[in-house]
Amino acid sequence: GPNGDIPFTVGGSDVPIILGFSPWSTPLELWKIKKAEMEVPKKDNEKQLALGHRLEDIAADLYAEKTGDTVINDTNLYRHADIPYALANFDRRFIRKKDGADGILECKSTNYHKADAWANDAYPIYYEYQLRFYLAVADVENGAFAAWWGNNPETDFATPTLTRDRRKENWMLEKIDEFVWSLKNDKPPTMEDIAPKTALESLARIYGKSDPSLPTVKIPSVYEKGLRKLASLQKDISMHDSEARKLRKEASA
Repeated sequence: GPNGDIPFTVGGSDVPIILGFSPWSTPLELWKIKKAEMEVPKKDNEKQLALGHRLEDIAADLYAEKTGDTVINDTNLYRHADIPYALANFDRRFIRKKDGADGILECKSTNYHKADAWANDAYPIYYEYQLRFYLAVADVENGAFAAWWGNNPETDFATPTLTRDRRKENWMLEKIDEFVWSLKNDKPPTMEDIAPKTALESLARIYGKSDPSLPTVKIPSVYEKGLRKLASLQKDISMHDSEARKLRKEASA
């Protein structure tokens, strides 16, 4: 924490990992990092991430131009009024033009391959809960994204909004509290409900990559049906994600 008096803290980027929504990491990996049982893995796209941080100014400016909202660069560190371990740094804050309401703005830069995740005012679920965490910490009702992926602000820029949802928020905070409890009580989380690809990549970072020189393990044919079912379910994930984005859009309309 700010004063070094909180054993374990949770920030916005931790939240989608804790909830099992992150496509890049897992609760177990984050748990081991926070317990100092492993180093923070070196990212392959560090330069890309650094560039994304530098591009926040552009995303915030484009958002202000498009919406007319007043955007404020707030570099303070905030802590939840009732949850000491919940800390947050916001990309930006905004004051909504139409009614003067306060809000939290998340600036995201991506690429054309991820553009469909932002179509029709949708947003990836892992970013959704990062922003919902910020709304909870700041105790404000409104959030928005400034997401861009190209050089044409007319077609390559999205500004979806979301409103605070106490039901989702309470579920999120409960899961976070369980994670902090697991840290304090040395109870590591499992890989349950984690996407197989994400789980395997995370396990490789935690325990090391597989050794090709070791003998190959032949899986008995009795498991073939289950493995084929797993492969089929993985193909369904993108379809369900698309449907979820559609439903969120209809619910917010």
